[in-house]
Amino acid sequence: GAPGRRRDFVDWERYRAVARARRLALDVGVETTRGCPHRCAYCNYPKLNGRRLRRKPPAVVLDEIEALVARHGVRRFSFTDSRFGLDPRHGRAICEGLVERRLPVSWTAWIGPRQATPDTLRLMRAAGCRRVGISADGLLEPSLRRMGKDARTRDIVRSVDAVRRVPGLKAAWSFFCTPPATSRREQLALLGAWFAIHGAMPGRGRMLLTWCRVEEGTDFERIAREDGVLPDDADLLPDDPEGLARLFYVAPGFEGWSRFWDRFLDAEMAARVAAGRLSRALGRVGIRTRDLTPGHLRGQQAAAAR
Repeated sequence: GAPGRRRDFVDWERYRAVARARRLALDVGVETTRGCPHRCAYCNYPKLNGRRLRRKPPAVVLDEIEALVARHGVRRFSFTDSRFGLDPRHGRAICEGLVERRLPVSWTAWIGPRQATPDTLRLMRAAGCRRVGISADGLLEPSLRRMGKDARTRDIVRSVDAVRRVPGLKAAWSFFCTPPATSRREQLALLGAWFAIHGAMPGRGRMLLTWCRVEEGTDFERIAREDGVLPDDADLLPDDPEGLARLFYVAPGFEGWSRFWDRFLDAEMAARVAAGRLSRALGRVGIRTRDLTPGHLRGQQAAAAR
C-alpha cells in the first residue's frame, strides 16, 4: 500500500533553494525502526523511544523511499534509526529491496562496531550506502564497560578493517575524548587511532572526537555525580551557553588531555577548511581536486563570500 508518512505539505522547492545557496545536498530522514534495547550509559534514546525494538515492515520503508524519489525528486537520505540494522534480518531485507528496486538513491546510517562486518557493509554499499557512522565512543575495555557498550576493542579494530575492504564506502568513527574510566594509555591509543584511521583510508575514513553530555535520567548522570564532575544542583536543561558547557563530561585528572583535544580538533578543522579553500582555488585554474571542506561549513563560507 501507499506509505503512511505525509510529506506533501513540505515546501520542497524552498528546501532545495536553501541547499543550493549553501552548497549542500538535500538529505531527508527515513526511519526503519524505533526503540533501542542497548544500555549505553550516556544515551537517552531508550527513555525517549523505549527499549523494545519496533520494526517498520521493509516493504513500507521501500515504498516510502520510492515515493520520495518519484514524487519529490529526493536522491539522498539518511536512516535515522538509533542504529540501522539492529535486527540484522530486517536491515538486510531493506538493503536487498533497495538493490532489487534499483532506486537512484544514496544514503547514510549509524551502526555499531559489531554490525560492521564485510558482508553487511558490502550489501549496504550495493544498496546505495555512501557513508556509515560507527558509534564506538570508547576505545579500551575499562571505558567501554563503564559506559555499558556492547562492543569491545577488538570489534572496533575489526570494523576499521571491514570498511577498508569495501571500496567506495566512507566511514566516521565517533569517540569521546575523555570517557569515564579512561587512562593515559587510552588517550595515547586514541591519538594513534586518529592517525591510523586517517592514514589507512585517506578521503574515506574519519575519526570524530567530542565530549559526552550528561543527560537527565541516564546512568551517565549517576556516573558523573559519582566522579564529582556534576554538582548535585546542576541544571541539566540550562538556558544559557555557560550552563550547557558545564554538562560535558571531562574525566577527573584528564583536564590537560581535554585541553589538548580541544586544540587538536581546532587545528584539524582549520586544516580541513584551508584544504577546501585550496582545492577550490586550484579548480578555478583547471586543476580538479576533492573539496575537503567539512559539509556543515560550506554554507558559512558561501555566505561569507557573498
